[in-house]
Amino acid sequence: MMVHSGTLVLLVAVSCTIFRTEAKGCSGSSCGGKCDCSGVKGEKGERGFPGLQGNMGFPGMQGNEGPAGPMGPKGEYGE
Repeated sequence: MMVHSGTLVLLVAVSCTIFRTEAKGCSGSSCGGKCDCSGVKGEKGERGFPGLQGNMGFPGMQGNEGPAGPMGPKGEYGE
């Protein structure tokens, strides 16, 4: 358990350090928080994966069920 809590503390410390470094380099509202140390807007990052598209429902789950079908013919043992 000590390894996991130590790793968590390290990750939080690194995250805070990175956040503070980025915040210091930005000046003015035109950068929108994405400037490097010289105040010039940084390059755009790589695009992520496109979202899943199309029908994500399960078959038979779209809309209400239709009316019941007609009864079949009675067999020789039917009532």
